[in-house]
Amino acid sequence: MEMDNKLYIYFASQTGNADEIANNLQADLKRSVGLDATVVNCAKFDPKTFMFQTNKIFVLATHYVGEAPNNGRKFREWILNEKNHKKNGFSHMNYAVFALGDINYKD
Repeated sequence: MEMDNKLYIYFASQTGNADEIANNLQADLKRSVGLDATVVNCAKFDPKTFMFQTNKIFVLATHYVGEAPNNGRKFREWILNEKNHKKNGFSHMNYAVFALGDINYKD
């Protein structure tokens, strides 16, 4: 498989905030600089294609006390398992992370 140089915006959200931000970012990039980006729900995360995508933005929320949202669990488990990506690593990727927390969490 060839490297894919398009921009992908991955999101994981329990309440929809990260989803909304990801889609707004996609629209803003299109409007302001003419850049086409693809929004990807982390529930549809595919490790086989993920490793060939070189440009990514992650908009990731936490749920409850720092847990991954339901639609981000598969991605979280995969990324935390070093065996899944140790061989190829992430050195060929350009990425940014927007992390969203819960304002109701006191600790």
